[in-house]
Amino acid sequence: MREEAKAVFDAVFSVLLALGAVVGTGHLTGVAGAAFALTSDFVALHMADAFRVPAYLIAIYCGAEIAHREAGATIGAKAAALCVALVAMLTVFAIMAIGVQTVRGESEVDLVLCAYATHVDFGWHMVLLGTVSMVLQISLREVLPNCTAADTRWAKLFSGKRLGMSIVAAVLLAAWVLDGMDTPFGPGPAQYSGMNGYGHHLGPFYVSGLYWTALAALLLLASHLRSQRDEFARKGRRLAGSIGNVGVPALAIWIGTGWWICADRIDPQASPVGQEDQLVASSGVPHVVAWDIEVDIDPVERRLESRGSALLANVRAEPIRELTLLAPRGARLTSIDIPNTSALERNPEFHRYAFARPLRSGERVRMLFELAFEGRGIDPGGSAALLVDNGTFVESGDVVPSFGHDTGHEGERVPATRIRTVIGTSLDQVAVGPGVLLREWKQNARRYFEYVRGPHASRVEAPGRPALAFSIHSGRYAVARHRFNDMTVEVFYHPGHERNVDAMFRCVGKSLASRTRGPAPYPDALLRVIEFPYAGETRVTPDAILFSEWREFAFGLRGGRGINALCESVDRAIARQVAGSAALGSGQP
Repeated sequence: MREEAKAVFDAVFSVLLALGAVVGTGHLTGVAGAAFALTSDFVALHMADAFRVPAYLIAIYCGAEIAHREAGATIGAKAAALCVALVAMLTVFAIMAIGVQTVRGESEVDLVLCAYATHVDFGWHMVLLGTVSMVLQISLREVLPNCTAADTRWAKLFSGKRLGMSIVAAVLLAAWVLDGMDTPFGPGPAQYSGMNGYGHHLGPFYVSGLYWTALAALLLLASHLRSQRDEFARKGRRLAGSIGNVGVPALAIWIGTGWWICADRIDPQASPVGQEDQLVASSGVPHVVAWDIEVDIDPVERRLESRGSALLANVRAEPIRELTLLAPRGARLTSIDIPNTSALERNPEFHRYAFARPLRSGERVRMLFELAFEGRGIDPGGSAALLVDNGTFVESGDVVPSFGHDTGHEGERVPATRIRTVIGTSLDQVAVGPGVLLREWKQNARRYFEYVRGPHASRVEAPGRPALAFSIHSGRYAVARHRFNDMTVEVFYHPGHERNVDAMFRCVGKSLASRTRGPAPYPDALLRVIEFPYAGETRVTPDAILFSEWREFAFGLRGGRGINALCESVDRAIARQVAGSAALGSGQP
């Protein structure tokens, strides 16, 4: 009976592993591969999602096996045996993924990228999970009844390794589910981007990985010392050597990286909860007649500085007595200058001013401002997280201050806003801003671009609405252009991601041709499609459609599913622009 049950247990476990591997391969080919091109970039991004379940089971199983079969081995031998076993299984996963790519007709396979994504990005989690399994098994081995001392067959069956492995699997998989399907024990994932590579995510990945690795080493050492306490009692030198060689360095790394992570995540400028909700403009919000902005982007250092002026007008019947300025999340308002005002309150996140004489209806005042933020640190938040080496993407709310919340006068008709932006970036990158490109030049080892979006008389905007929305990009872009009647369509894409550019032009033309309004939503007769890095939802501004590299630029076009999905996304984005223009024209909120 016991032998039959043991055979069934082992067979079920083997079937689960095989089924998980098949499901993982199917994730790459069936679920996503039918719509997306199965490039090495795509495989690197989805490797963990594809093989997560079988990998976790393998890590738990290997940890249990080594804990029981290598009972008398040293801590170093156990760790080495675990790593060898898991690296072998990860190599199998990598070969499977590369094989699927080859079968799908991908002629260019990045072996280095696939190996890194499998053995480092994903493999580190597996090794740590296997270590936790080993630690729990070593501890459970002393608590669970000994097979040789058990009186019944069922006690023999449910004792020792298999019961311990079941407990470990249940605990860790429950923690995995409760943690939002993320690894419950290990470094944060190193997000990969075809445009930006691993970029700034490697720093947090390595620091958090060292933190969890040091903790795993301490747990393994503690369990090993406990299981060998009788032998260590006879040999005090060996105990001291184990603690000195492993325990002290691991403890120092764990404390050091933990302090670094905690200190980096504490934002001294963080505002109290609900503070922004209290900043409601009680006497109205001015209308911005014109923005004149200079934005300097340092992609390598991940810094951004924005300065310029805003021509403010009171388009209401009531006078404006106070003005509240909010900084973008994570940024600092370094300078504000508004004539005829005095400061009521100032901090890095918001400023409040009172007019010496209330700003009457129809009057205007020019505001000067400067703000800055940087994306350094383990876990940069807010707009700082969008600063990357290649593919920086910020929106209007990230580069200019806002004026609090306006609770009234929705639907009023006011003139559209003129926006002039001068964007500076590194010499090897192209900057994209709102409106028409007037000129570009090089100065002081920097590259500059000047854009203007004009105030068109046929367009109106509603105060408090996101009609002023625009985006600013900087990356090593290539650009393709096409003419549709009197309209120019530009696609800014990362070199190497051009496979869908021609299809995008066809989809744009098809969508515009199906609309009786034609190019009316684009008063500058210009529509841009811009690629941005990492995954994200499609975003729309009055003159641009922003597509993620992992969606529209990654669709596979060999079958009908990919091209249909691409055209549907393009048509939905253009429909949003048309609807937005119609709402503004009618003065609807």
